[in-house]
Amino acid sequence: VEVLEVQKIWDQAPHHAFTDLVRWNDTFYCAFREGRGHVSTDGKIRILESKDAERWESAALISLDGFDLRDAHLSVTPDGRLMLIGGAAPREKDNQSAPTGTFVSFSKDGRQWTEPQMVVEPGRWLWCVTWHEGRAFGISYTAGKGSDRYIELLVSDDGIHYETHVERLFEHGS
Repeated sequence: VEVLEVQKIWDQAPHHAFTDLVRWNDTFYCAFREGRGHVSTDGKIRILESKDAERWESAALISLDGFDLRDAHLSVTPDGRLMLIGGAAPREKDNQSAPTGTFVSFSKDGRQWTEPQMVVEPGRWLWCVTWHEGRAFGISYTAGKGSDRYIELLVSDDGIHYETHVERLFEHGS
């Protein structure tokens, strides 16, 4: 692999990290966390869009009261919507350890998004999903303190309601 070019596309917050990129409806969408720092109470997901991958503009800023949103992942649902899934950690102060859960939000145009909703409660983190034959599949792991640490495969028909597809895929996951 040879790096041909590096281009900064956003710098409007003190901290940016955990990006994902998808091309949907002839437009690039880049999602990432922004906030005061790596672990802060103000973590939000910024969505940028670009037709040519040269000029980028903010399309949306996703937040959920009481949660530090992080690790955004984008996918396209079988019915053609853009889906955002990511971590949601309930934090009361910066740099506080907190069990991470999972939220989702959907968009028909990349700019207007549904209210983020929790789909996996804090303590289990559904990392990202891949759509296959109309169903969302993703790996969930223990995300917080606790002795019962394992990885499982979850499945959903709508991207909101998940059930275990393979229980304890691996033991001792973190």
